[in-house]
Amino acid sequence: MSPLRILLSIIALTVLLATAAVVAALLLFDPNEYREEIANVVYAQTGRTLSIDGGLSLRVLPCCAVALDDGRLSNPPGFEAEDFASVDSIRLGIRLWPLLTEQSIVIEEVTFDGLRVNLVQRADGVANWEFGGESGTTEAGTDTSDGMALPALSIDGIRISNASLRYRDEAAGTNLRIDELNVTTGPVSIGQAFEVEVAFVAQDLAGGATVRGTLDTVVLVAADAGSAELTGLQATADITTPELSGGGLTFVLDSDVLRYDFGSGSVRLGGIRVTADVAASELPEGGLSLALEGDAVRLDGASGGVDIEGFVATLSAAGAKLTARVGGTLGADSMALSGQLEVPTLVPRDLLSRLGQPAVATADPAVLGSLRLAADWSLDEVRLEVAALDLQLDDTRITGRFGMNYLDQSRVLFDIGIDTIDLDRYLAPVEEDDDTAPAGRAQDDELPVEMLRTLDLDGRITVAALQAGGLALQDVVATITAKNGVLRIDPSMAKVYGGTYTGTLRLDASGAVPAVRFTQRLDKVQVGGMLSDLFDAQNLSGLLQANIEGAGAGRTTEQLIKSLQGTVSLDLDDAVYAGVDVWYEIRKAVALIKGKPAPAPSAVQQTEITALGFAGKLADGTLRSERLVAEIPFIRLEGGGLVNLVDDSLDYRLNARVLSRPDFPDADDLADLQRITIPLTITGTTVDPVIGVDLAALAKDAVVQTVKDRLLKKLGLGEPEDTGDEAAEGAEPEKSDSTRDLLKKGLRGLFGN
Repeated sequence: MSPLRILLSIIALTVLLATAAVVAALLLFDPNEYREEIANVVYAQTGRTLSIDGGLSLRVLPCCAVALDDGRLSNPPGFEAEDFASVDSIRLGIRLWPLLTEQSIVIEEVTFDGLRVNLVQRADGVANWEFGGESGTTEAGTDTSDGMALPALSIDGIRISNASLRYRDEAAGTNLRIDELNVTTGPVSIGQAFEVEVAFVAQDLAGGATVRGTLDTVVLVAADAGSAELTGLQATADITTPELSGGGLTFVLDSDVLRYDFGSGSVRLGGIRVTADVAASELPEGGLSLALEGDAVRLDGASGGVDIEGFVATLSAAGAKLTARVGGTLGADSMALSGQLEVPTLVPRDLLSRLGQPAVATADPAVLGSLRLAADWSLDEVRLEVAALDLQLDDTRITGRFGMNYLDQSRVLFDIGIDTIDLDRYLAPVEEDDDTAPAGRAQDDELPVEMLRTLDLDGRITVAALQAGGLALQDVVATITAKNGVLRIDPSMAKVYGGTYTGTLRLDASGAVPAVRFTQRLDKVQVGGMLSDLFDAQNLSGLLQANIEGAGAGRTTEQLIKSLQGTVSLDLDDAVYAGVDVWYEIRKAVALIKGKPAPAPSAVQQTEITALGFAGKLADGTLRSERLVAEIPFIRLEGGGLVNLVDDSLDYRLNARVLSRPDFPDADDLADLQRITIPLTITGTTVDPVIGVDLAALAKDAVVQTVKDRLLKKLGLGEPEDTGDEAAEGAEPEKSDSTRDLLKKGLRGLFGN
């Protein structure tokens, strides 16, 4: 039963009791002699005990009037001993002539002073406002469901002063109290509109909130008393709570019409306009404002359902505005609401400042400069769906749809499209490197296991153009699923620098130790553009083919890297290393050793890399390779080594060999290069590699080759000795070089005349 019906029932009951008292007074003159009989009638109709401690008084001339002082109506059995209702005094008068001649009841102003009503619903669902008596009716004289017309009734006015109402729901823990309730009406007549003014102070005794409210409206009760209509409805409320300790909330309601059907319990509220202003120390300067407009709200008393039509809610705070359009139905066990959501253009940085939040440091200070949002939405008993999403953040537009079970924030389905976004602009600014930290060492972070175990995702993200980590990608597609602690990104695809990327990732956090498995593939990627964006390196170009497969387990990123097991293969074709002509540097070094002028530099300083191949294995936190092969014209490099994935360090040993006689004007001076191996080392980090020549190994190889040549000559297996003039003149034979002499000569002995 609605509070309005309860209040009307109480008033009707009081009026009928007072009318009965007046009639008895007219016949018997002393109403106090019939207190017991009146109480018996009330008990028979309601099952409650009526006590009149202050007595009844009667006025016959100039008309009939009755007064009741200190009356109390008890609670039913099973409830607290406190009264269901009590009143300090009731005053009303009945005009006799219309009653006798027109069979109409005309009541002078009815006043209630100190009315107190206690409404209680026990934990078992039984309520003390459920009346029952010998007649079996729920409310004496007010059953109008059959549409029977009541006798003509008019009241000059109703005045309720200093009333209070308490409502407790023991099952829900609700404890509300209304004090200082004052109600004043104009002349009341069935079928005629009358004015109503209400003021009250309400308290939530459980939560500590206090509401000071007013209501002004015009009421029209149908002739059969089966329905009522409120027009020109205006209400205000000032709300304070512990959370709004620095201020409060001001609420204003304006409505064209409110209709109530007593028979079915249906309510229709139309043409609604609501405004609310909230001020508190926790809120930004200017507070919070709410405006609500709606065509109609219908409440079906029989089913408990509510229909909402054409509602528009606007929330304003800190210079930002949110508008939501709402329509649909609400039932006892069902809900189907839908509408649109709109956020006009705002500046996120300014909004954060007005909300008292610290400024967000970004690599590009110009980002977070503009945001707008529009979307359709729907809501049922457990799920929120957002469709036709259109979000503009700076230069990025995000569209698509998503849905989630909002009760437990699970089962998120999504399909999101992004036109272009540069994520690097939104990252924190790059700080100066810490000199005390090991170069290239990655930060060891703990994997978010608990968060991963709660994820329930199924969706897809597409990005037309993405900048992230220095890389530029196009046509990115990622299918993402997560359930029971297992996250999958499978497949993920993108166009990368003229080539393609494909990959899969599976992260299983369901067990005691998270495990990861992945595959990554690059096909025909222009490595020049990629290195230029990653490291600002402009000197290498070519087509890269790469395949990486691996698996590992660990609670932190370092543990995960150290446990990785897998394979890596790389191939670089048609490559050019710009800025350095390796053969020119070799020719210049040989000319210097031979004491000859340096050759003229080539017009273009670059080195062609005809092929580069790499194959390695992941194990124990390292990428180890026994095969690294590279070829440039006339030279082949081979070797192996490792990359420490934890601290990003390199340790490679390569051997360079001249495969054939170079085709240069000074080729004769370079012929001896075919007889030696040039050992190279690669150290440092992957970001800053250091390439060097192992001079000790190179000198040793040169000495060995020189000894070998001289030995072959002595055995007559080498090239024939020159028998020129010096031999004919009997010159002394050349003495054998000692090992010390050979070591001194080193490379010079190899390239000597």
